[in-house]
Amino acid sequence: MAQYIKIKKEDISISDNSSDFLIGGITLIKQGAHNGENANDVTVFVDNGKYFTFKVSTAGAVWTKALQSAATANPGGVVATAVPNFAKGVTPVLVTQITIG
Repeated sequence: MAQYIKIKKEDISISDNSSDFLIGGITLIKQGAHNGENANDVTVFVDNGKYFTFKVSTAGAVWTKALQSAATANPGGVVATAVPNFAKGVTPVLVTQITIG
């Protein structure tokens, strides 16, 4: 498992964001909000008990798979980048909100 996963700033549509988002210590990645609501969110839980919920409006399954693939790619590697794989002709869905809890 990669030690950190990265979401590129180009995949984040938050007005004051100017950098990539890096998460380490991942214990669980699941589709939906932390409380089980909104299947189009993606939640990443980390080893200190915190979580990050990414709002993506649609395509929660695509983003979940991208984050899970990044986390399990390159075992023992330092950083793996999440690359959501949208079908040809489909406009990519960007992260529009990040909640830390």
